[in-house]
Amino acid sequence: MNTISSQKSGLSAGKPPIGLSNFPELIREGYCYVDKSLLVQSVLDSPAKVLLLPRPRRF
Repeated sequence: MNTISSQKSGLSAGKPPIGLSNFPELIREGYCYVDKSLLVQSVLDSPAKVLLLPRPRRF
């Protein structure tokens, strides 16, 4: 049976403070950064004629 265990990774939990836009500071303070730039290439390589990019409500 596979189990998932919770381990403290040293990263801060939760959202970063509002207004924090300095990438080195974001990393230095221990916030998690998810790089999704490879998704751009998959969108560009897609043979689809239409692309739907939904956004959250009240964006």
